[in-house]
Amino acid sequence: MKGFESRGSRADYLAREVLTAQLQVLQTGLPLTAWAVFQHKGGDWHALAVSGEVGNTDLALLAQSILDGASVNDDDTAPFEFRPANAAELDLLGAQAGTSRIFRAILTPSGGHSRGALLGWLHGGTQMPTPDTRIVMPALASMVGIMHLHAELITTERLVLETRHEDLLDPLTGTLNRTGWDQYLQQIEAALKGRDEDAMITVLDVDYLKAVNERDGRAAGDEMLRRAAQTIHAVLRRRDCVARLGADEFAILLQDIAPSEAEALSARLTAALKSVDISVSVGLAMKSEAGSLKKAFALADSSMYANKRKKHGTPAARTDAEIESHGAAV
Repeated sequence: MKGFESRGSRADYLAREVLTAQLQVLQTGLPLTAWAVFQHKGGDWHALAVSGEVGNTDLALLAQSILDGASVNDDDTAPFEFRPANAAELDLLGAQAGTSRIFRAILTPSGGHSRGALLGWLHGGTQMPTPDTRIVMPALASMVGIMHLHAELITTERLVLETRHEDLLDPLTGTLNRTGWDQYLQQIEAALKGRDEDAMITVLDVDYLKAVNERDGRAAGDEMLRRAAQTIHAVLRRRDCVARLGADEFAILLQDIAPSEAEALSARLTAALKSVDISVSVGLAMKSEAGSLKKAFALADSSMYANKRKKHGTPAARTDAEIESHGAAV
């Protein structure tokens, strides 16, 4: 069967289970070849639950043919239609004229924005069933309620995902924060397990941030950090990841990269930051060198601090001239 996605969100799964049970109830009140409940999203109709002998029917195309332009019937005495299939529908169903019929009901909740619909079809056979409204009407009412709850669950899921996503981001730079970095590192560590693929972690410390904050104010320091994040993103490949770990520290994960490529990219990164008047102390380590991404991160962090001490000595000893040279563009 085409046009049916068996996977999806938790809300989709729960709705599918309950709707399938209702379709089985509906079948006792109106025996048809097959039933399908559709949801309209992204401009297309998607089958949320199916029951019966669907075969090779293209559900998405069938729904588009029958449901596009359909609206809620305001006449409560006719909440559904059960009619002969037209020529186009017969072609989609691979059925013959005669006893082939289409059942259609709109399941849009009253006052809601979510669009849902029920289709049933009959082809073949010699007898024309008559809907038993004592079964059909309560089943339709239940499906309307289910679709309403499904829409609310989808909204709730989206809000939860957005909240979780925001919890993993640094609000100042838009990069991952420390929590997001730790989770991402664990995910990539698991994904690379058993694979012959190297990765590099680079740790950058923005020089003179504290001095800029003290001299020009926190807003100037924040702008310096945003500029650093934007520059880093501009140099990295799309699949690379950057995070702000602390006040002046960034970490970068570069996957599927050889040591020579990693060093060249690190050099380009340092040069790009220098071009926007940002000096950084850098430490890097390969996964193959450390044995794991977690150990590579610790090694890169240690290397960065060693290079910072070697390069600058005690941060408090910086002169106004040095601060000026690295914060002129702030």
